[in-house]
Amino acid sequence: MSPVPIARFRCNDGQVTLSELQNIAPVDRISVVEEVTTRLLHIILDGQLKAGALVSEDEVKNALQVSRVTARSAIADLTARGILEKDANRPARVKTITQQDVGNLYRARMPVELEAVRFFTHRGGALDPRIDASIDKLAEAEQRAGHVQIHHNLEFHRLLVAGTGNPWLLRCYTAIEGGLQLALAQSERQLSCQETADVHRALVKELTINNWANARPAMIAHLKESRQGVAASVHHGS
Repeated sequence: MSPVPIARFRCNDGQVTLSELQNIAPVDRISVVEEVTTRLLHIILDGQLKAGALVSEDEVKNALQVSRVTARSAIADLTARGILEKDANRPARVKTITQQDVGNLYRARMPVELEAVRFFTHRGGALDPRIDASIDKLAEAEQRAGHVQIHHNLEFHRLLVAGTGNPWLLRCYTAIEGGLQLALAQSERQLSCQETADVHRALVKELTINNWANARPAMIAHLKESRQGVAASVHHGS
């Protein structure tokens, strides 16, 4: 693939690269849009905004005291992630996860995570050390807010997929991650944080010793149990 050309600006009839320009203010580590997007996501995952709740630009602008442009960008981001849904000329609303959504999400999820299991059991290689930390944090999250529990739950799976070093596989996971977050948030039937952490630890044990024969069925069972629990308590529509 051809390299992306460097952005150039004409100055005094000559050309300079962007990096040669002086006095450009540095970008904040976390932009306002990212912060607003994250806060809205946490509000939704904590159940403060239920399925179907309207999320208008005006409400976001007034509640978080940001510009309309920032509110619009945050709404667009969460819509792209599958957290919100929006029709033309209407306010966005929190997406309602249905049983059909759950089936589609987990059918997409299963082969991605099984490929990660295959990678570690066939090729070996050390697991990301952050995986153990994510399990410990999940085990201690029972009394924490919903978005914290969901984060530590899915972080294990994201780190596993990312650990393969396959950027396309990670993109597949990222594409459905928002839907998985929302599905867990709208479900009332899941294992406790401690029980889920125990399942994750058992999976890590099999992956560490490259045991494909046990790791594959263990991951399948884990994802099937999660899918069944979510599907049993979300909206029954299509």
